[in-house]
Amino acid sequence: MAVTWTLVEPCCGTAALTMHLLGARKQLVPRQGSKWFLRRELASLVQRLGFMGAPSRVILSDASPWARVVQQVLRLDRSHLLAELGRLVAAGERDPRMLHDLLHGARVPSNPTCMAARLLWLQRMAYAGKAVGVVEGRWSSPGLNPTSAYGVAATERFGEVRPLGAALLKVVNAAPTFLGIEAEVGLARPHQGTAPTLVYLDPPYLGVTGYTGAELGRDQVVELAQAWARAGAVVVVSEATAVQQAGWHAAPIGSVTQADLLFRARHRTEWVTWRGGLQLELFGRAA
Repeated sequence: MAVTWTLVEPCCGTAALTMHLLGARKQLVPRQGSKWFLRRELASLVQRLGFMGAPSRVILSDASPWARVVQQVLRLDRSHLLAELGRLVAAGERDPRMLHDLLHGARVPSNPTCMAARLLWLQRMAYAGKAVGVVEGRWSSPGLNPTSAYGVAATERFGEVRPLGAALLKVVNAAPTFLGIEAEVGLARPHQGTAPTLVYLDPPYLGVTGYTGAELGRDQVVELAQAWARAGAVVVVSEATAVQQAGWHAAPIGSVTQADLLFRARHRTEWVTWRGGLQLELFGRAA
């Protein structure tokens, strides 16, 4: 009999953990701070805390529109999203700079399909994978990545790199589908669940560059995590250092990947802090 449980990601970003647990083979788009490269270790922790298999319900939220983007990607019928994204990819292949400059600073569309397609394209083309944000209802792009947008010709040492719009279309088309998803802009507020609930909180890290339009200090993170725990959820917090709280467990979960070194000044270990569940030691190194 399948286990019924709920996964909540209050700061979901591109929802790497959710996508992995639902069966995605590739990340939607590279994005600053994504935990895609730690997805297997995070999934192992989820299992050790007593949550087996895929969740039956997912609640996503974020300061940016990413929760609603992921909801659009996971729809049973995403033909409209693929059509809209296909039009953007075609326009980007003709003149990526013109399309980027047209979208950067433009108002975020109210139509969820159009909004999702534009954010997916902008993030796939974003300079160094930095986060595309929203400021006063308008897209804020960190700049265009020439390699993603134009590709690179083959050399004696390396093969050709084609523009990555077509690859984005393939990733979206191959993504899993899932009915039980709720999405909102802003933080998912703590509440009593009707099924076992795991909350995965991956906030902007303390002391590093945050995301445009997203502010969440360490005190707020601790308060939110404790509130979810009081509501009966198992809570896991990702940070660059352990979150020191009495009764909580902490452990290193892996080292920063080469991709993440683009955003960090030095190589350092990721940490998870958690409360609830089976309280098992993670890789035998729980603090």
